Amino acid sequence: MTFDTDAVAEATEQQGLESPQASTTDNEGLSMKTAQLHLDTIARQQEYVAKQEAKGGGVGIVFQDAFIRGMRDLGYKDPAWALAELIDNSVQAGASTVEIRFGFDKANATQAKNPSQIAIIDNGTGMDPKMIGYAVRWGGTDREDDRNGFGRFGYGLPSSCVSIACKYTVYSKMKGGEWHAVSIDLEKLAAASSDPKATEAMLKPQRAQLPAWVASGAKDGACTLHPGTL
Repeated sequence: MTFDTDAVAEATEQQGLESPQASTTDNEGLSMKTAQLHLDTIARQQEYVAKQEAKGGGVGIVFQDAFIRGMRDLGYKDPAWALAELIDNSVQAGASTVEIRFGFDKANATQAKNPSQIAIIDNGTGMDPKMIGYAVRWGGTDREDDRNGFGRFGYGLPSSCVSIACKYTVYSKMKGGEWHAVSIDLEKLAAASSDPKATEAMLKPQRAQLPAWVASGAKDGACTLHPGTL
């Protein structure tokens, strides 16, 4: 960092010429603003603490509702990076085919030009139904010791999904099994984050059928006869 010494000297002289009265007035104004800021800060913090204490129980090291909402705006430059993360997951699951399919809401002709839904479909090994309920959680992974894959820490799937949409569903089945799914509504999940029972109920896998707009155009090898994840 460099300074113009002449400019500094001139500024110093100008400051020295200011009247004591002007300086006192400025200081008083600054003191009033500082005092008001102090009062506002205390009031805001006390209100926040009271709100958290009213919820009851401990919050741990993470405020879950704020974390869930905040993750939507963190981590990915644009949707393309999020889609790449999901494709990585498919490849790591042994998929030989990965499809990206778009759905359109034809009820409104003006909106039909833009996709209202998006699906990433693979023919990988699929997931055990109960595993789906863990895979949608941040940190939920069975690959912590797998150093050969792209991801190990279980943040990719939920982070990439919430960066694309506030609501999403993960469908999956293993060979010889049935389709199961877990649907995530970010706002509902955040609202229920302080209630473990309500959260677990939301994350419980359910028997499911593929959405009609996916199943109608599905290739047999992609998502109807073989295992895989959507």
